[in-house]
Amino acid sequence: MENNHFEFEIADEGKGFDWNKVPDPIHKENHEEFHGRGIFLTRFHFDEMEYLGKGNIVKLKKIIK
Repeated sequence: MENNHFEFEIADEGKGFDWNKVPDPIHKENHEEFHGRGIFLTRFHFDEMEYLGKGNIVKLKKIIK
């Protein structure tokens, strides 16, 4: 099987954001916070996640086994 994965690239027209500044939702002090949960869940379901440009484009990759 040559193509063992699929990829999505999702973009919006917004100004983007600095995704490096989103607190890690795994740390205990952030468990009750609302920010960062979507990023955490996305990383859980996809094998790779990469922000492009100014943070308003995300590239997701899922490997099919």
